[in-house]
Amino acid sequence: MLFVLFVSATAGKFKREDLARALLTLFVLDLVQCVQLVCRCNDIKRVFFCGGMASSPLVRSMITTEYVRRNFSLLAFGMVNTVVICASLSVEQN
Repeated sequence: MLFVLFVSATAGKFKREDLARALLTLFVLDLVQCVQLVCRCNDIKRVFFCGGMASSPLVRSMITTEYVRRNFSLLAFGMVNTVVICASLSVEQN
């Protein structure tokens, strides 16, 4: 089901932060949906997100929240087999 909101304002009336948040949310929703589909089709048990994308606490939080939101009812009954881990790996440079 797709919900669409039509806004009569021009793009110049939106703040950059609002557009960035909307774009990031769209990216995370699509990413989580694709990961879930691949995990279900291939019986994958663990997924690790790391690197530049997962270095942001905001992105890690959004991925985790969306994964839990999509699987809340299944998690309650223990029917979800895939574990998603968002890790920030930092490498110290000398």
